[in-house]
Amino acid sequence: LLLVALSATMLALLTGGPPSIYWVFFILPVWMMITWIIKYGFALLEAAANGEQEAPVASTEMMGPFGDVRAWAVPILGSVLAIAAWHSPPPLRIALVVFALGILPLAMTAIAVSDDFLDAFNPLAWWRSLLGIGPSWPMLAAALGTLGVIGALAWRARLPPVFGIAVVEMLFLSAHALVGGVVHARRQTLDFTPRHSPERERERGDAARGLERQRI
Repeated sequence: LLLVALSATMLALLTGGPPSIYWVFFILPVWMMITWIIKYGFALLEAAANGEQEAPVASTEMMGPFGDVRAWAVPILGSVLAIAAWHSPPPLRIALVVFALGILPLAMTAIAVSDDFLDAFNPLAWWRSLLGIGPSWPMLAAALGTLGVIGALAWRARLPPVFGIAVVEMLFLSAHALVGGVVHARRQTLDFTPRHSPERERERGDAARGLERQRI
């Protein structure tokens, strides 16, 4: 919440003023704030998928374009689909929106269980994700669609900029945490071994008992 409050306030201050030639000096701070939210969203996705009980720390190291490139995969895919839908006639636009709602949770699942940035764009990885999350897929697509509608309504509601940006950021982070939770719940069918799970705890316990028996 502190990250959202801070970044939303700074973005509203940096972008809410009247256009002027000095706006060019705000490009870098705005970019840093956007990258902070994007990379924290991926950190939430990964933490939830790995069964972490606490949210990751929003460190200032997340600012900037460097680090794990997987954080950029879904935003790039989503931006491409959004631009394509915006410039398409209404029937095709609806088809692209439906396609995006179906593909984005699969792409998020793919990068949560893989170290490969390109898996977010790989139809074979989407198919593996679909087989893995199974019946959770339509529910995830519906949930992401609902979050998107709420975000669009909040953005068009003429709220003060700081509140509109904060709502969109919270929805973005919630989507990542939601998909990460589903990945953890479906870890066995996804053939994914998270850092924390009942299976891992049993393995650690068995290993500790084995070492104890060897000492005896």
